[in-house]
Amino acid sequence: MLFISDNKIKIKHMISPINLLGNMSKKEFIRKFWGKKACYIGSVIENYSESITKKNLKNIIKDERLFTKLIKLNKGSYINQFGPFKKQPINDKDPFTLLIHKFHHWHKFSYDLFNSIKFIPFFRHDDVMISFSNMNGSVGPHSDSYDVFLFQGSGKKTWTVGQFEFIAKPGDVIYIPPNTLHHGVANTDDCITYSIGFRSPSNHDIKQRYLEFLMDEVLEDIDIYNDSNDNSLNNYAKLPKKLIKYINKKCKFILKNNSNSIFIGQFMSEPDIDTTYIKKKHTLRRLVNSKKKRVLYFDVASRGIYFDNFFFINGVHIPVKKNHYNFLKDFFDNKKCSFCFTGKNLDLEKLIIELLNDGFIHLTSPKFLF
Repeated sequence: MLFISDNKIKIKHMISPINLLGNMSKKEFIRKFWGKKACYIGSVIENYSESITKKNLKNIIKDERLFTKLIKLNKGSYINQFGPFKKQPINDKDPFTLLIHKFHHWHKFSYDLFNSIKFIPFFRHDDVMISFSNMNGSVGPHSDSYDVFLFQGSGKKTWTVGQFEFIAKPGDVIYIPPNTLHHGVANTDDCITYSIGFRSPSNHDIKQRYLEFLMDEVLEDIDIYNDSNDNSLNNYAKLPKKLIKYINKKCKFILKNNSNSIFIGQFMSEPDIDTTYIKKKHTLRRLVNSKKKRVLYFDVASRGIYFDNFFFINGVHIPVKKNHYNFLKDFFDNKKCSFCFTGKNLDLEKLIIELLNDGFIHLTSPKFLF
């Protein structure tokens, strides 16, 4: 059964923080809906004004850095085309939906939406996908294997979730749990929907990556099976007992201390496979001599996590001294913090410079296309 609420929060300007739950408490949402059933919350942002125009979209779909997909409805069939689109593919002759993945890397409001969901752990956050549809545009009925929040930007869209049907208008939010059939159809020519998706590791993913992790671990020196002193070689097709014992022995891995914790942190903080970071060349001397109080910002594509005083960013384990735990936890939780390079706290300052030079964090706020 779908829950419907009409919770209004008046926001004069599009600024963070954004509360996608309206007047519903985080505790109530997680208890009643998260992973369980769909939820529709009307007008969480009243008088919402969309910042994206059709002209913006026509320009950015040519950009090779963006992953774009166009779905056209023709004679009852959905036809998929993948960008970048050098020639203009958008027209209003047939119903269409344009999808752009990882839009929070390029669009300020999408980034704010992405970071507004602080009631769900960051390791579950995946991306923001935007869909732009003309009248009757749709991607068809489907269900996803992950949780998703749908924020209606401009235009109107008729949604069918299970047996329930309703119309989403600008400022409305819909939560869809995994494996829930839903279908959205645009009612206008300017229909924009923001889809905030989540990720969750499967048993298959974990086992596959763990095996890869073990292969990379230096468990022991290479030791090749040797049967030069075996007196029972003449066994024809029968496997020698010595070989069976050798394999059983070598399959009992001797892991280093904390290896499992290192694997978990690396695995859960890995960025998307196609993510790249721009290297920098900051030096401690230059930063100290500037005598400026700085603000550190996470890169929009960076994933940072911590647990049991282990810290990881983008699949890399960061060695952190105990007296710096609280600072790093606060930085990872808020994705920005103030910092001053003085040359007196070398361990932490060198760590920060290393992260800066890897492109994982920055000294300037994120830059967006619009």
